[in-house]
Amino acid sequence: MLKDEIRKSELFIDLSSVLEPMGIKIVAVNASELNGTVNVSLAIMKNEGNVNVDDCADVYHIVYPRLSIRYESRDLNLEVTTPGIQRVFKDYYEFELFAGQRCRIYDSGRKATFTGVIDSSSNGAVVLSDWKNEDSAETGDKLQISFADVYKAKLDYKWEDVK
Repeated sequence: MLKDEIRKSELFIDLSSVLEPMGIKIVAVNASELNGTVNVSLAIMKNEGNVNVDDCADVYHIVYPRLSIRYESRDLNLEVTTPGIQRVFKDYYEFELFAGQRCRIYDSGRKATFTGVIDSSSNGAVVLSDWKNEDSAETGDKLQISFADVYKAKLDYKWEDVK
C-alpha cells in the first residue's frame, strides 16, 4: 500500500531545498544505517527532460558534502538514480510528480486494474484520463480513484507514447 510520508521526512525537506532551485525533484530518498555505515539512496527527476548520468553526478557532488556533515564522521554511501521507466509507486506524492505520464493502478474498491494517463492528483484522489479497465476492456475519458482504494500503482511505459 502507498504511504503519504516522503514530504514529512527531514532528509527530503533538507535536500529538496538544495535541489529544487536546480530544477531537480526528489522522487524518493531513503537512509539506513548498518554497522556504522550510512547508506543513502536518492531517486531524482528533472522538471524538464530526462535525467542523465551527468545530472546524477552533479547531484551526487552537491548532496554528498551535505550528508557527510549531517551524518558526521560515519562511513557514507550515496547512490543517485533515476526513478526508472516502470517505477512502482511508494508514496501518493509520486502521482503529482508523474502527472502526464501513463500509469497502472490496482483499485481495491472496484477490484480491477486500470491504466491511463495521470491527469491530476488532489483531494485524496488521482484522476486518470484515457483510461482502460484491463479486466473488462471498458474505457473512458476520466476516472477518479481514491487514494484509499489504490492498492498498487506503477508507471506503465509504452513505446507508443514516446513522442
